[in-house]
Amino acid sequence: DDIFQLGQELVVIGYIEGGTIHVNDTVKIEQTGLSATVTGLEQFAKKLEVAQAGNKVGIRLANISRADIEIGYNLVK
Repeated sequence: DDIFQLGQELVVIGYIEGGTIHVNDTVKIEQTGLSATVTGLEQFAKKLEVAQAGNKVGIRLANISRADIEIGYNLVK
């Protein structure tokens, strides 16, 4: 739903469509094949260790730049 830079990390906001995601997971941007590390998860200003299908969350990513991702791209494990 949205993407923004927060210091050295990138934050992507959207819905988890299936499965779960944990802090420290490695995810891949489906459209580019690039990988990133999940450094944090947040939902309505609450920090999470895990998010599951149906949750709308902010996902903090390391090792990726704003130029590597666009709104509408998918993250996969």
